Amino acid sequence: MKYKRKFIGYTGLHIQPERFDFSPCIKISWQFDPKFWHQGYATEAAQACLFFAFSILKLNEIVAFTAVQDIASEAMMKRLAMQHRGYFNHPKLDQNSPLFEHTLYSIKPTDFLKNHDEYDLNQSIHIVQD
Repeated sequence: MKYKRKFIGYTGLHIQPERFDFSPCIKISWQFDPKFWHQGYATEAAQACLFFAFSILKLNEIVAFTAVQDIASEAMMKRLAMQHRGYFNHPKLDQNSPLFEHTLYSIKPTDFLKNHDEYDLNQSIHIVQD
C-alpha cells in the first residue's frame, strides 16, 4: 500500500503447500509500518484481499496465523470474522524461540461474505476487472 507515495505495508495471499499439518492452505498475511497502525489501512486491505480470494479466485478457505504474543495480529483476525482453530508450533522456528507457539485462524467464503454484507463493507471494496 502507498500513502502519499510512500510504502506503508503489504497485505497478500501466500500458498503454503506442505509446511504445516494443516497444509495445503492459502494464508493471508499483512505487515505495516507501525506509524500507520490503528488507522484502518490493514483492515481495509485485508478485507479487499479476502474479497478477492473468495469472489474472484473462488477459494474455499483462507488461514492466518501468528505467534501467540502478537495480540495486534490476532485482534485483526477476529475483526475479519476469522474463527480460531487452535495452536501449533511453527516448524521453521527453534523450539526455544519465544515465537515458537502460534495461533491459527481461518475463514470460509460464506462466513466472510455474510459478515461483509452484514456490515455493508461492499462500499469500501472496489475491484477493477478487465
